[in-house]
Amino acid sequence: MGKLSVGQKVLRSAIAVIFVLLPLMACTWVATGSGQRLEKTEIAVVFILPIAFVVTGLNLIRRAWK
Repeated sequence: MGKLSVGQKVLRSAIAVIFVLLPLMACTWVATGSGQRLEKTEIAVVFILPIAFVVTGLNLIRRAWK
């Protein structure tokens, strides 16, 4: 695969940022939307799943800018 142009790199980075932000916003909405206490499984979803999305998004951005 050839080198990507700057525009393609920016587009890929923007898509990766959206890919990271949407699940983070969804998890925040789940955590704050209900006034109930979070169960252990909900805590895992709210805190651990976003970390996976952030790591994946950062890897996608790093790969786009290589």
